[in-house]
Amino acid sequence: MTEAEFHQLQLEEQEQLENQFIGGMMNKTAKVLAHLKKGNTITSWQAIQNFRATRLADIVFRLRGHGFNIATEMIEDGKMRYARYRMMK
Repeated sequence: MTEAEFHQLQLEEQEQLENQFIGGMMNKTAKVLAHLKKGNTITSWQAIQNFRATRLADIVFRLRGHGFNIATEMIEDGKMRYARYRMMK
């Protein structure tokens, strides 16, 4: 199998997983995934405000387990420290 064929297979598998997440009613995991796939970043506070998702770290953990490449950037803002997530290509 060539590298290009392998890459295409990975893309197809990820698309199948997305369809499983999204199928029918869009749950919080699917909403976060769609948000990240658009090139957006997300923090826990944004997930709460936009999707009523209170466990963003768990959502990201599960998405990574399904093969999605999501990077974490730790932000320090004065006394606060939080994670910002983004989908890697």
